[in-house]
Amino acid sequence: MLISVLVRSCNDETQIAGSLAAIFSQRTEDEVEVIVCDDGSTDGTCGILAGLGGRIRLLPRPPGPYFPGRTLNALVRAARGEIAVFNNADAVPLDERWLESLVAPLKAGAADATFANQLPRADATALVRRDYLRAFGDGQAAATWPRFFSLASAAARRADLLAHPFDETLHYSEDVEWAYRRPIRRVYVPTARVEHSHNYTMAELRRRFYGEGYADAQVFGDPPPGVVTAACAALRAAARDVAWLARSPACLRELPSALPRRLVQQFAARAGKADARAGRPPRTVSTARPAAAGEGDVLFVGEVVGFAGGIEQYAFDAAARLRAQGVAVDYLGTRRARDAARFAAGFRRVVASDPGGYARVVLHKIPSLKVVRELKRRYGERLEVVVHDHDLYCPRRHYYTPWGRANCTRAYAPLRCLACALATSPANWPRVLAARAGARLLALRDGRATVLSAFMKANLVKNGFAAARVTVAPPEIGRTGQAARREASGARPLRILFLGQLVAGKGVDLLIAAVARLKRPYRLVIAGEGNARRRLEAQAKGVANGEIVFRGWVADRDALFADADVLAFPSRWQEPYGLAGAEARAYGLPVVAFDVGGVRQWADGGCRLVPAGDVAAFAQALEEVA
Repeated sequence: MLISVLVRSCNDETQIAGSLAAIFSQRTEDEVEVIVCDDGSTDGTCGILAGLGGRIRLLPRPPGPYFPGRTLNALVRAARGEIAVFNNADAVPLDERWLESLVAPLKAGAADATFANQLPRADATALVRRDYLRAFGDGQAAATWPRFFSLASAAARRADLLAHPFDETLHYSEDVEWAYRRPIRRVYVPTARVEHSHNYTMAELRRRFYGEGYADAQVFGDPPPGVVTAACAALRAAARDVAWLARSPACLRELPSALPRRLVQQFAARAGKADARAGRPPRTVSTARPAAAGEGDVLFVGEVVGFAGGIEQYAFDAAARLRAQGVAVDYLGTRRARDAARFAAGFRRVVASDPGGYARVVLHKIPSLKVVRELKRRYGERLEVVVHDHDLYCPRRHYYTPWGRANCTRAYAPLRCLACALATSPANWPRVLAARAGARLLALRDGRATVLSAFMKANLVKNGFAAARVTVAPPEIGRTGQAARREASGARPLRILFLGQLVAGKGVDLLIAAVARLKRPYRLVIAGEGNARRRLEAQAKGVANGEIVFRGWVADRDALFADADVLAFPSRWQEPYGLAGAEARAYGLPVVAFDVGGVRQWADGGCRLVPAGDVAAFAQALEEVA
């Protein structure tokens, strides 16, 4: 007999390799084919699938808006087996008999559909473990719960699935609707074990239960419970949670979250049912996955039209790559900066507000909280944020304290961060009191994010983002030129280049202090503008044994790199990436940098990292590297 194993994936790079490896290792006498349909992954999932060659059959996602049932029906139509086995990409079979156990009742004619035993992952929180053990642990509860059926790991006859396809209008619970549309024999198979669980954030939990509540009203006509009824149900569930958590000292830290989680579940489901019964469209689900290359238009949301810094350069370069793939990219920005015309020419058009209708919206600069919420409402899963700096979780944006400018390592906390931010100039207080960090963090952390370095991913995860929804995507920097390398000579001045904004966090004052220690002649070119320029020029006047030149903004980076012996990267703040350093290395130019933030993402053999703030070590590295 031929069995078709059908796998859905979307941003599952952490689990899909293990899941497919376990499927390939199944011990069975039947022939097995594996078909995978990816719903627009933006992480490394597609690369993993491409590396499997002929071991799987890749099915393109169905065109049009995304609905789970549409993808499932496409997989069933593509299958050739008598039995179709569904297994999510993040559900990992735990032994070699999973497949055999799952299909046995179907072969024996004792079931119309089967579903597997789902065990929580090792990283599951205590409350998540409780929910999974309550459903699947004794091998009985899951089988007797009303309206329970899980397609995360399940099987059915392909003929039945073709005769009774999945509903293609539901955002959630398409598996439950299929199982209860007509009387069928559902068999729970506790010996077919998979590892599958999710540590949902509160926002993710709210979205899921809202969606399930909406579907329950659509499919079964369930009315929303009263406020008192929902509150009492949450209190009862939380009381049972507390009793269970109290059995283990290691679980006690989750006691404070028991009641909030149950309240979110009950009232989110209630809101979903209310909206469905009233005929309102769903609020927290989206019918679209992220657009793939060549699919639909993209809007970049920024702030500045022009090259104000690395953020704008990154957006400009990303737009060029998308254009090469046939994607039209617009840019939303209002404030003009240098080279505005050249910047605008890199996009189809520049708009002052969102005209709507985009397949994908990317936040490069986070606008007001009001705008973020409107974009989330309008685009749902099609909205993502590229986190270029620290202002999502730091009201001061720079992620270092005003006391000695010490770099911070903590996650956002309202009171602690408010006290730190208010210790700065009163000019910053309106921004801080507007909850620049906290409110925007809460609004965005249940979505998808792209960062430029592993350091920034760790920061987002620390602040509540799900690791699986954060993609590390460093800039693609081409070698558009090559630095002119000259033989070092003690008689010739050492040519040092700094490229960046002249602000405190960039550490140009530390660089000037370092070159003052050099024993050989030097010429330091400082290319950039900023509010610290006058102070830095005054500091440079007292430095001997060399020349310090302030060039201002220079558009021709090729000429700067070609005329330098070494790039100095003296940032004191925790650089999210450090574009200038990465560009210098692409030119083959040596770099000396303080070891801060995401610099290690691009540091290689041609880069000398020295301890943060160590001026003497920086000066020595300049001498040695050049």
